[in-house]
Amino acid sequence: MFVGPTEAPLLVKPFIATMTYSERREANVIDAAAAGATQGLHLALNIAAMLVAFIAMIALVNAGVGWVGGWFGHPELPRATIIAAYALCGFATIATIAIQIGGLGGIAPERRGDLSRLGFLAMIGGNLATFMTASLAGMLL
Repeated sequence: MFVGPTEAPLLVKPFIATMTYSERREANVIDAAAAGATQGLHLALNIAAMLVAFIAMIALVNAGVGWVGGWFGHPELPRATIIAAYALCGFATIATIAIQIGGLGGIAPERRGDLSRLGFLAMIGGNLATFMTASLAGMLL
């Protein structure tokens, strides 16, 4: 079964931390709906904030590399652009780490450090897989 990076925190939420007595006793439908809406909004805002922060860091590094590359006159090559597109096709990006930390970290804030460490290792594993695809594309071009 495939679960996307945004739905995964909602699926594993019952297993991350033990529920309190008050959470088990929410019998009032309106109270339960309000609590769910509040938790969903908190989760969505947390993920959005992480994405903004991580994408801003990527843009800063990209601008710096482009500025230095311009000094040395390295134009962008079409073949390199195609290979880079294959290499970046997967979900193994820094923004995915932000989604993971924002989603699961909002549910279990005490495990945010572990999630950050494992998120980076998972991104490296995913990148190796997409880089193999890019290597094959480079051989076929």
